[in-house]
Amino acid sequence: MSRYKRPYEFTDLTLKKKIEKELEDRKSKIHKYYKICLRCGQLKMLYEFSIEKRNTDGRLGVCKTCKSRESLKYYYENREKILVKVKKYQKDNPRDRSSYYENYQKLNKERLKKIASKWYKENRKAIKARNLKYYEDNKEACQARRKLWIKNHKEEIKKYNREYQKLKKGG
Repeated sequence: MSRYKRPYEFTDLTLKKKIEKELEDRKSKIHKYYKICLRCGQLKMLYEFSIEKRNTDGRLGVCKTCKSRESLKYYYENREKILVKVKKYQKDNPRDRSSYYENYQKLNKERLKKIASKWYKENRKAIKARNLKYYEDNKEACQARRKLWIKNHKEEIKKYNREYQKLKKGG
């Protein structure tokens, strides 16, 4: 037997109103935490929707997955146009871009250092292979560059060697 009575079985209308209120409360709770995507039609958690302050619930009507899919589709359909616009903007606004990136690098120095370090550790083998291939393909130029560097930094090399010898003898 069902927990809830059918509407015609109610003799006490307060019980009916109480049950209806309970059902409404459940619906409102679901609407607080869930939302239906307008594209895929699936019921999803609210955090799966981007924030949009203009909407009454504060979220976009399309979930992040669908939005991402739409953006990628648009990009691949209009790739040439987008790339032309980006190149034009970069050419027209070099100072704005460079000052923005300089400020960003100053403000996020430690974070960027961690990201670069992590990337290097993950790609160490590939980097070494790439560098070795470059050296093999450009051996003469690399050796000439090294000789020039040694010629221009003789005093630093001597100082380093003296310090190294002191450490070696002392230790």
